Amino acid sequence: EDDEGRQQIDAFFDGLARSQSIRSITSNQLGDYGAIALLRALGNLSQLEGLSYSGTDFTRNRNGCSALGTLLESGVWKLKELCFQRNDIGDDEVAALASG
Repeated sequence: EDDEGRQQIDAFFDGLARSQSIRSITSNQLGDYGAIALLRALGNLSQLEGLSYSGTDFTRNRNGCSALGTLLESGVWKLKELCFQRNDIGDDEVAALASG
């Protein structure tokens, strides 16, 4: 992503972070920067029940998996569904998710 693209991603997710009515998010083709920006935005949404990273490259990124693991461990979310369908998750990524 270029700087303008990152600014647009940040602006979108800043608005998302202020929402209190989001219950489910599907993340598609955000890239590494967008996926981590999404996690930052969702960090305070305690009512989040569903998160899908189906068919994204995000789970191939150790930093993104570690950030997601940290949020999962924090107990902020009351997730009922977490989807990684159609992803190539290796041992390193699973370890990053587990260790936060």
